[in-house]
Amino acid sequence: MGRYCVICGLERPNEAFSGRGHGIGICKKCDKMPKSARQRIMDEDFMAQALEQKNISEKNVAYFNEMRLRYPDSLGERAAVMAELGSVHPRKRKRYGFLYHNRRELFDRMVRLNMIDERMTPEMEDAEEELIMGKNMRQKERSEIMESRGDDHKEDISTL
Repeated sequence: MGRYCVICGLERPNEAFSGRGHGIGICKKCDKMPKSARQRIMDEDFMAQALEQKNISEKNVAYFNEMRLRYPDSLGERAAVMAELGSVHPRKRKRYGFLYHNRRELFDRMVRLNMIDERMTPEMEDAEEELIMGKNMRQKERSEIMESRGDDHKEDISTL
């Protein structure tokens, strides 16, 4: 039984991890990635998990504002949306119904950025876990990063 790498999302044998930093959970191959690429993957995972949290705290909003400044691309735009969402409606319960009726422009931005499905309506509030940005999108972005690293890691990509 191996260990789970938080960057590539694969379960690897213990030998694939260095002897230091057991709590970090990053395999040797991913440890060779530039720190900025690893941080980006971890930030994307954090953002996806924050959408599923019961509460988006003030610390989370501050971190999303830092991410907004750090990433000038679509990730920064999604971080800005998450910061606004945390300020407007931090609680998860009936979040999308509130946005749909009271903050339609924010709801539409979330749909445009693929953070939620466009079919999300207040009536579908119970099924929101299946529709929010999920594992498939994160794995697609991970595989693109892994592909950009080179041909040495083709075996990693095929298992994602």
